[in-house]
Amino acid sequence: MDFILKISSKLLSYFLVVVIVRFILKKASAEDKIVTDTNEEVAYIKKTTYSKIYFGIAVTFGLLYIITETFPDSGNGKKLVSSMFITLSVLCFMISLMYKRWYIRLEKDKIVYHNMFGKYVTIDLKLVTHYKFSEHGELCLCQNETTLLTIFSVENRKFLLDILKKNQIREKREKQSKEFTIKADPVQKWVITFLTVFLLAIGSICVKGKFLIGIVFSLVMFSLSAGCCLHMFLDKIVVGTKEITQYRFMRKPWRIPFSDIEKVEVKDVDNAECYDFILKNKKKLRIKMAYTNPHLLEKLVEKRKWISSK
Repeated sequence: MDFILKISSKLLSYFLVVVIVRFILKKASAEDKIVTDTNEEVAYIKKTTYSKIYFGIAVTFGLLYIITETFPDSGNGKKLVSSMFITLSVLCFMISLMYKRWYIRLEKDKIVYHNMFGKYVTIDLKLVTHYKFSEHGELCLCQNETTLLTIFSVENRKFLLDILKKNQIREKREKQSKEFTIKADPVQKWVITFLTVFLLAIGSICVKGKFLIGIVFSLVMFSLSAGCCLHMFLDKIVVGTKEITQYRFMRKPWRIPFSDIEKVEVKDVDNAECYDFILKNKKKLRIKMAYTNPHLLEKLVEKRKWISSK
């Protein structure tokens, strides 16, 4: 009974902290909207999805901290593990708040960049000579050889390209291979790698401290994290001149000739744009546009006239 009361009181306290943090996140977002929403013909590029992901991670590690603290003390192992859990939870809360405040505002004649620390940078489109796409799908606004701003997002990209077109800003294309690869962004890879190594370190501390519950938690979470890590590093899609090939961990390559593609549907999954390639045999291949080279895939789909509005 004492154990139940102890964990219930800790969960209630943590719940109140989470509610307060969520209120702060919403207030920060509301303040930004009041300051910036002065023109009807504007669009925003935001990273609210990243904010939600880090918030979820923070809550998870916070709950693990509470659960760890309710178990009997078994030496330094428990203290070290609980300290790491709460440290990571606080860090993720802070990153979530920073992503919540980040945005890029697109207007007719200028672009306003608001970074995670509240600093504003205004770029007059009259200074932009051209734009180009990087391998990872980043849209770079340039003044001659100087990069003024790099935008990595497909959100409101059409709005942005229309603005650039109206301002007579053209794309500078570099020589590219007819074959390109779509895979997870390097930042996503190294974030999950850091988390996997971190969980491995926690597991090692639990083993040395003979903290059994910590060992079990670390083993389960390390297995999930390692699986995601392998998926991100080994999975990829190669688009050639006549076919699309999907490579997946521990599975045979799936080759799809262009002639087998019936249409492509644009979907919004978890606030991220995806292309669903519908085949003549009714099978489906989903490609996330948040991966590398989304602009090349977009151009291929437009060229082949696969796009469907249904």
